[in-house]
Amino acid sequence: MTIEIPKYVATPEYGEECISFFGAGDTPDEALANFIAQPIRDYAKEVGVAAGEDIEVQIWTAGTAAEAGWSESEAPDFSWFLLKKLDTKNVVLQKNFDNQIALAMQSCSENYIAEVIDSIEFEIHRKLSDEEHDFVEKEVRRIISNDTKSLEEALDNAHNALQCVLVSGAADPEVEDMIQRGLNNRPQKSTARRS
Repeated sequence: MTIEIPKYVATPEYGEECISFFGAGDTPDEALANFIAQPIRDYAKEVGVAAGEDIEVQIWTAGTAAEAGWSESEAPDFSWFLLKKLDTKNVVLQKNFDNQIALAMQSCSENYIAEVIDSIEFEIHRKLSDEEHDFVEKEVRRIISNDTKSLEEALDNAHNALQCVLVSGAADPEVEDMIQRGLNNRPQKSTARRS
């Protein structure tokens, strides 16, 4: 089996021998966005970083043991190695509302299903049979689930893009402030060795 070696890695564990929490990508920005997408939360939970606190993330090029200067006989058994540090970013850990969102959405979807059934019954001038009721409920849940997944993907993509703009320092302070306010209000949801 061939192990794919990332071109770039974003990680807060740059001083560790083994790297467990990282984002990889074909560009430095993609690596950072992939770290922010989920590994940042796993890392924060592991080391006890709270929402609102900074996490220092370094972006590196990655490569093989040979590129890191190891001879074949002495190389440690890692898939890839950090080669050259490109940048350091301070990323603010955003609050995670996943549990509250899930509970609120479940409550809303149950109310919505009841309203859809009431509307159908009003239109056809009779109560739905148990079989019809179950069919309508399953169909509404399926539609909600598909729409929710599409919305979550769009929100995640927008969040990651805004986070990258923010940490890049390319925006003026007023734009950065608007982005940070948006991120603060957003509802949310391999081993290597340093050379």
